[in-house]
Amino acid sequence: MKIPVIFAGGVWDRSDIDHYMGLGCSGVQMATRFIGTQECDAPDDFKDRFLKATEDDIHLTTSPVGLPGRAIDNKFTETITNGVAAYKAQEAPKTPIIPIAKCLNCLQHKLCDRKTIPYCISEALLNSVEHNTDMGLIFSGTNGYRINEITTVKAIFDEIAV
Repeated sequence: MKIPVIFAGGVWDRSDIDHYMGLGCSGVQMATRFIGTQECDAPDDFKDRFLKATEDDIHLTTSPVGLPGRAIDNKFTETITNGVAAYKAQEAPKTPIIPIAKCLNCLQHKLCDRKTIPYCISEALLNSVEHNTDMGLIFSGTNGYRINEITTVKAIFDEIAV
C-alpha cells in the first residue's frame, strides 16, 4: 500500500515543487504565498505587513498552549516574547501577559484554560484581521518576507505550472 506524502513548509516556487517531488513526495502544499493575492480576503493592512516584512522580521513564537508558530514581528510578538519568562516565573494564579477580554471557547479546556494561559490566541488572530495588526498575531511561513507585490492566484499558478 502506497501512502501519499504531501510536503508542506517553505514551498515558494517551481524549483521547490520539483525538489520535493524529486524526493518522492506525491504533492506539495503552498499557503503563505497566497496571502499576497487579490483573491485572499485578508484586509489590506494585514497584507501590508507581509509587503513590508524582511527575513529578519519573521520568528518562531509560542501559542498559549505551548505549540510553536512562525509570525511576523510586531508589538504583540514583542510583548509575548518579553513577558514569557516573567509569566512562567509567576506563582499561581498566573496573570495573562495580555489580558483576556472574553473566552471564545475555541480550544478544549484541557488544552486552554484562560486562568493559566499567557494570552488568547483567538483575540490575537482576530486583532490581526480587524485592523489592529500591531497587536495581532500574524502567522507567516518562512518565506512570508518574499511577498513583494499583490498578484493573483492565476499569476502564481501560471508561474509554477509545468
